[in-house]
Formats: sequence, structure tokens, C-alpha cells
Amino acid sequence: TMWIENGAPVAPIEPMRFDDSLYRVLGAQLLGLTDRARRMPETDTWDGREPGGIRAPAALVGALRFTL
Repeated sequence: TMWIENGAPVAPIEPMRFDDSLYRVLGAQLLGLTDRARRMPETDTWDGREPGGIRAPAALVGALRFTL
């Protein structure tokens, strides 16, 4: 995990926990969505390949709350 300033990674940081509400992130803090959805297949299978995954657009979010 890296600290980002002006779009560039500048320093490593300790692992942090996402500590925010989806209602806030996808509501008041949602600035925009891409016009195309990208497919992200499920890769964490133990007994072989299984169908699944997510097809979703990328989101631009104004702010997120994290806990160190």
C-alpha cells in the first residue's frame, strides 16, 4: 500500500482498514462513474474454476474514511 500525492506513489504506508459506509461512499462522496463496465473474474477458487465475478464501472470517490 502506497501514499499517493499528485497521482504518484511517494511512500509506503501500514495496512489500513476501510471504515466507511457504502451509503456515504456511493451517495454524497460519489463524484462519477465510468461509462463502461469492466469484468473482474473471481480468482479465489479452491476446487477448480468456477463462474462468477463482478462486472462494474470504476468509481471516482471524493473521500474515504480509513482506520490505521
